[in-house]
Amino acid sequence: MYDKDFNKLPTRQTPDPKPIGEALKGFLESQKWNTKFESSKLKVEWEKIVGNFVAKQTEKVEIRNKKIFIRVSQPTLRYELLMQKTSIIYRVNSHFGRRMIEEVVLL
Repeated sequence: MYDKDFNKLPTRQTPDPKPIGEALKGFLESQKWNTKFESSKLKVEWEKIVGNFVAKQTEKVEIRNKKIFIRVSQPTLRYELLMQKTSIIYRVNSHFGRRMIEEVVLL
């Protein structure tokens, strides 16, 4: 009348546990939020990448479609950054450890 297996909890087949950082990275990639996350991370770490002076003169920085859009307040600084496009691409990509941007657009 009473079945001993009735009270057993079902066993779940779960993969091996992952570190929380790795799990979040996988979640962001699956939801396609990775680009927005990296764009906001770039805004926070912009001063480390380009230096204090350029960071203070920068009004807006964002990433869209492997392009970095930079708005600066001074025309002379815009020209200087125009000459440093390859350096900016190299610095951003090396900071993030992968090829994140391919082009610099100055606004």
